[in-house]
Amino acid sequence: MVTDRGDSLATLPPPLAALLDGRAYPHRVGTIELIETHISWVLLTGDYAYKIKRPVQYSFVDFRSLASREFYCREELRLNRRYAPDLYLDVCPIARRDGTIHMGGAGTIIEYAVRMRQFDPAQELASLVERQAVSTDELRGFGASLGALHATAPVAANRREPDRTSRVVLGNITECRAALSTSAARASLDRIAVRLRRQLETRLGLIAQRARTGFIRECHGDLHTRNVARIGNQLTAFDCLEFEPEFRTIDVAQEVAFLAMDLQVLGRADLASAFVNGWLAETGDYQAVELLDLFEAHCALVRAKVCSLSLQRQSVSDQAALRQHRDRYIDQAATRLARASPELILMHGLSGSGKSWLAERLALAMPAVQLRSDLERKRRAGLTAQQRSGSRPGEGLYQSDQTAATYAHLLELAAAVLRGGRSVLVDATFMTRAARAQFVALGARFATRPRLIECRAPDHVLQQRLLARERSGDDPSDADLAVLAWQRAHAEPVTATEGLDVLVVDTTDPDVVDQTLWRMMG
Repeated sequence: MVTDRGDSLATLPPPLAALLDGRAYPHRVGTIELIETHISWVLLTGDYAYKIKRPVQYSFVDFRSLASREFYCREELRLNRRYAPDLYLDVCPIARRDGTIHMGGAGTIIEYAVRMRQFDPAQELASLVERQAVSTDELRGFGASLGALHATAPVAANRREPDRTSRVVLGNITECRAALSTSAARASLDRIAVRLRRQLETRLGLIAQRARTGFIRECHGDLHTRNVARIGNQLTAFDCLEFEPEFRTIDVAQEVAFLAMDLQVLGRADLASAFVNGWLAETGDYQAVELLDLFEAHCALVRAKVCSLSLQRQSVSDQAALRQHRDRYIDQAATRLARASPELILMHGLSGSGKSWLAERLALAMPAVQLRSDLERKRRAGLTAQQRSGSRPGEGLYQSDQTAATYAHLLELAAAVLRGGRSVLVDATFMTRAARAQFVALGARFATRPRLIECRAPDHVLQQRLLARERSGDDPSDADLAVLAWQRAHAEPVTATEGLDVLVVDTTDPDVVDQTLWRMMG
């Protein structure tokens, strides 16, 4: 249910220990399981789970009074119903009545609990990843749904940025260091802290700009793989951070960074890429990529701190595993701050040649950010991805000035991705030398020679793909057979003098993805 499952030393103090008896509940219960984290107890009863705040105080939380615990139970319900309304049910009083303790009902209230529907812990994302039971399509869809939630989340007002972010990031370094128990771990953290501070300093202006333009919102705040589960065949976030508004009122980029980081710690960079690309395609917020490394490193240290704080409640055998998790998070923070030079890759070819299909798969494997011209053209025009523009070839959204504006926009987005240290796949037809030349110049700015992947397929395959896509109606592209004919008439062949490394691929080859990746490495 929560962050640190399977705590072998979990106990409930009297009188709450009475809740380990099924007679304390107003419904039938199975075997009662108790889980303890550094700030909560969770009672699993079969159909329902009850989450109780522990009466603790840390630098980031104060649950010592019953009034504060009630307040934060109600906050937890309010906040989580945005993400999982079918999971979070109500706040139950825990009452003493006739000398016995009961969950709910009349009596003297001694505590409060958030009541949730219990679900199979095997459906937690961390468990799904471990069993290789979750797909990139699911993570891409979850990224898109999270982006839609972010679009409606309350915007923070009067935020003092970048001072707040600096205070939180630097404060977490201090807290993490204090929680580390070995000199070796502290030495690793000290080296990371130097680079993290440097990265933070270079991003302060962007953080302040994004605060002014509405990107600081009330988010989940604790979006890691144990706080996402498959509920009703859909990945759903739960257990958002209720106790400190400052920790959840963050740049949406930080929210994305948290889960992306955690997926990478689990060894699934492909799932992280699918999630990030799904969110980016939904929001169009490619500027956020410039902050991902900073926030991924910060979030990794947050998780390292949580692991360290949890050590004292674990058995000796469990402590070893938890230290290993802590060290992985510290290593991940170091990795995010030591990224290699990014690549700039242009997808090129006629409509139906498989550019987007191949780009999507390359983005997962590299990993890289995919920029799709079909999406961005429609976004600029105020259309959804599936809306048809009704434009004829060379007219409307596809007339020359609109096409030039779309490529200029793609250029800006690609520059933001490269500034963030991420490789980028620009998925467009690139039919003209002028369009290609802009990106060659962009590559020069970042000291990288662009690679152009020219996608080809036989004529009958191009036509079949376009007709099938038109029938399905679920693709952002407006291209049809008339567009294909127009492209053939206006395409300018790529020449050896354009400053591009060209790779020609046949997208009907069943091994085209692996072959393309292999050739890119050569």
